[in-house]
Amino acid sequence: MKKILILGGGFGGVFLAKKLYRASRKNFDIELISDNNYFVFQPLLPEVASGAINAEDAVSPLRKLLKGVKFRNAEIKDINLKNRKVLVLQGFRKRSHWIHFDHLVIALGQESNLDIVKGLREHAFTIRNLKDAYNIRNHILSCLELADVTKDQLLKKRLLNFVVIGGGFSGVETIGEIKEMVDRVINYYPNIHSEELQFHIVEYANRLLPELDETLGKYTKKVFLENKIIVHCESALLEVTGTGVYLDNEKIINTNTIISTIGSTVSKLISQSKFKLNKGKIITNENLQVSGYKNIWALGDCALVPNKKENEEKKIKTYAPPTAQFAVRQSQFLAENLMLLESQKKLKPFKYQSKGSLASLGSRKGIGKIYGITVRGLFAWIIWRAFYLSFLPSFSTKIRVLLGWMLEFI
Repeated sequence: MKKILILGGGFGGVFLAKKLYRASRKNFDIELISDNNYFVFQPLLPEVASGAINAEDAVSPLRKLLKGVKFRNAEIKDINLKNRKVLVLQGFRKRSHWIHFDHLVIALGQESNLDIVKGLREHAFTIRNLKDAYNIRNHILSCLELADVTKDQLLKKRLLNFVVIGGGFSGVETIGEIKEMVDRVINYYPNIHSEELQFHIVEYANRLLPELDETLGKYTKKVFLENKIIVHCESALLEVTGTGVYLDNEKIINTNTIISTIGSTVSKLISQSKFKLNKGKIITNENLQVSGYKNIWALGDCALVPNKKENEEKKIKTYAPPTAQFAVRQSQFLAENLMLLESQKKLKPFKYQSKGSLASLGSRKGIGKIYGITVRGLFAWIIWRAFYLSFLPSFSTKIRVLLGWMLEFI
């Protein structure tokens, strides 16, 4: 059997392994390698941080998800393209092992790049994994605890100022969930009054959610202002310190809580490889083959994949955006192409039109566009939850999350 080695345990890698195993396990020896032994459903991390759902609802053990598929929990150290093997470090002593492959699939996603602004790496939280969500939640609760007892009014003001950098999907969902979390628990702190709390979201563009229509950005701002969230648009981030955020309009936000949802970069493994990169991503053809190779493939956030569907409609070369929706769809195309290649048949070009984009704004309100139709408010919030529920990789997780959401709604 041909050995297919998949690097990465995110949406692209996991859904590809599941699809290949179901469709062609007699023809392929499939192995997935990840430095985590669990799958993280990143769109739900803001809700984990706020305590709206339990941590186990946003993660699933990879061995449980990938029944029948070989899984190796290891650090990927090097890729030897000439000899078709990958070097991994595993175990307590980080011993090295070379793993051979016939086909290599790279689905490593991207990493946070906090070096884009002075002080961001040292003083800002990110929200990319379960540890980040825990850290944010614990930090916010610690701020409330200290603010409830301190006599230092300047310190209290900083402790009760919460800032999210980035007004895209992740940013608006994060600030919305944090606001809801603090609103839920503030009654337990007798020395903190609601008017002392301040929530800020900072965006470089002239509106929130610049990926969507301008009307949706305006609606999001309206909802935030009604919910007493301060919006800073057309604001460039100059510097971050342990006690403040400095913007280009000479505005300073005094705070001890800074959460960054901006800045992504390619992993060190990919940047040090011999792959051709563009915009920090591996260049692939329309079949998801890495440029210059027939047996090396890439998908998801780490890949720059041409989208033939939009190329045909817009008459310009466009690429698949880095979203879970597209990563899952790419995994389906890639599974089919691997089987077609082994059957010596013509490969299929990646061709997909987005079903839409959605964001939760907190307070049971959402925003988005589905099949070209604008949705907002409670209806959009319900669709957002149903949409992401459909992407959860196991039935038991779907039921658990659905029950939790129903109890919250009641």
